[in-house]
Amino acid sequence: METSARSGLVGSIVANRYEVRALLARGGMATVYEALDLRLDRVVALKVMHPHLAADPGFVARFEREAKSAARLSHPHVVGVYDQAKPTAWSTSRWSTSPVGPCAMSSISTGR
Repeated sequence: METSARSGLVGSIVANRYEVRALLARGGMATVYEALDLRLDRVVALKVMHPHLAADPGFVARFEREAKSAARLSHPHVVGVYDQAKPTAWSTSRWSTSPVGPCAMSSISTGR
């Protein structure tokens, strides 16, 4: 069903830590996936910046500021940010190894 380059991350390991399991959503700045944190054995949301934006240092800086700002928040109705990776994070799949744009990992909301 999904044909974008970012859907290619499903089944990949990002930053040697996050196993990408499913595409959750796409927005104007990034794509969000469900992933498994292989170190801590927990399900997380993995937000990956779109490649065309990752080439722009201004957008990368904005993305990093957003992750840092969100990580400072602590409220029951706000998902927590666990980690953030630079554009040099790598994705490994059964087919290839390739660079991934900036990404941020956060808790997944169950909607409850």
